[in-house]
Amino acid sequence: MLFPYTYIEHDMEKMQGYIDFIFFELWCNAPSREYDISLFDPEPELKEIIIEFHSKETQWGDFFVSKIQEIYNAFSSLESARIAQLRQQYCANNDIKKLCANHNESIPLQYKELKKINRNLTILLKSFCENLYNNDFLSLKTLSSRIGNIED
Repeated sequence: MLFPYTYIEHDMEKMQGYIDFIFFELWCNAPSREYDISLFDPEPELKEIIIEFHSKETQWGDFFVSKIQEIYNAFSSLESARIAQLRQQYCANNDIKKLCANHNESIPLQYKELKKINRNLTILLKSFCENLYNNDFLSLKTLSSRIGNIED
């Protein structure tokens, strides 16, 4: 028997908000400013997470913080047209409704296509994205105290 899908809110959704902020507000603006912790000021909770990860030096916390900065540095050398293209493709990749409906206007960017444009950025983004929802990372107290656990 089929049951209709019922949306359930969860604090885990904050993670997508953090990633959206990192992508749009940090990485896409990288060519216009130097990286420092003040870039996180508009998102105080994320800033706290970054500071805690930086000071506690856990393997996954260090991974998260260092990848954000490495990708920031990679974005800093991109031209504005390329960043605009990546913005559009990020939105397409995250528009799940259109992707599931096989919508013609929503064509996701695959790593193999990005690799043709910028090999280094591809390596960095793939590593970052593949590990974002790793249970070891998500179970870190610094994160789980703010976004909950997937089992909740």
